[in-house]
Amino acid sequence: MQLTKLTLAVATLLAAPAFAYNSDAQSLGMAGIKATTSTSLASGANPAILSADSSGFIRAQIPVSIGTRDQDDVFGALKDAGDLVDDFKASSSREDIANNTVKLNKFLDDIYQAKPITVDAGSGFSVEAPNRTVGLGGFIRASTHIVTLAHADKYSGSHDYTGIGDASDADAGQIVSDTYDRLDTAYANIAGVAKLEIGGAISHRRKVGNKHVSVGFSPKIQSFQVINRTFSIDEYELSNLTKDAGKKTAVNLDIGTIYDYGKGLQVGFLVTDVVPVSVKSKAINGVHYEYEVKPQATIGATFQGLPFVNLSADYQLNESSGFKNIADNTQYLSVAAEANVPMIGSARLGYQHDLNGNANTMYTAGVRLGFVPFLDMNLGGAYSEKGEVRVGADLTFKL
Repeated sequence: MQLTKLTLAVATLLAAPAFAYNSDAQSLGMAGIKATTSTSLASGANPAILSADSSGFIRAQIPVSIGTRDQDDVFGALKDAGDLVDDFKASSSREDIANNTVKLNKFLDDIYQAKPITVDAGSGFSVEAPNRTVGLGGFIRASTHIVTLAHADKYSGSHDYTGIGDASDADAGQIVSDTYDRLDTAYANIAGVAKLEIGGAISHRRKVGNKHVSVGFSPKIQSFQVINRTFSIDEYELSNLTKDAGKKTAVNLDIGTIYDYGKGLQVGFLVTDVVPVSVKSKAINGVHYEYEVKPQATIGATFQGLPFVNLSADYQLNESSGFKNIADNTQYLSVAAEANVPMIGSARLGYQHDLNGNANTMYTAGVRLGFVPFLDMNLGGAYSEKGEVRVGADLTFKL
């Protein structure tokens, strides 16, 4: 019975994906669009941008982002769980026993109805030398996606626990016994993926007919750690999560093109992770989970025909990577707009929708501050009506 509960719990929590990983604030503010707009190799931008970009600046970029969804404030409750359990077990007087039994059961009631917590983060560093003939770049990027499901059985005692203060000694003893049984079956399960990528990029631009086409390649080394851990409800912690993780290293490749139609219209095509990879977690009670990295194809377009305004869209042609046999895959349609003020900065708005319905629809916004000639600062954020929030920032140094 306990094994069945554990399997169901992990399946449930892994079916709650977060907003698509973006570690640069520009892409975040633009609804995750990368096929034509993002310039940050540190967050998986189209490598073809290195020869499609006409800025001529050598740039170093440092992006970071974090996102979370905790609709029921479960994380705050779990932080207090240890004290609640200790107080309950240490109760000696009739009054303390009654008060702490009620408090603990109310906490377990909240856990019983709570939705999973998701936390995901990304960071990186890249150096890029855009050039219309041959563009070059190198990067390191890291991302982590963690989901927690806190589980507790519904209270099924023969006596209402809220009436323990007025109950007979025998009934009060039964309520306490039922509470111990409920506590023994409560747990928190944590699962997720930590990924590190190190790679480079090269891009070349050629004239085809009277148009220009940029083609880019980004070889990379990938390191994966797949997390699957279970704690008693009063021992939940986020430290040392990768201690017993399933691990794998692989070599992979991203390929991208950008076709410049002229008159402000560019169309991009990006395929990330050309080589499929699968990684298994360590088993818990004989149960393990397998994370699959699959080629992800995205087509996008940017129109710059309006003065100081860019309109962009991305469409993922297939589902994203995810856990095998669990409905956590996503397939995004994204649209965004950017208004630029020369020598000052930019403002961005976006909308991202998962066509599979496994992730929340996100509304995004961002700004670029460019007062200093050699430095840009980007800030981005995303929000869903389900309470999911993501923020990101990056610095770009230009030479």
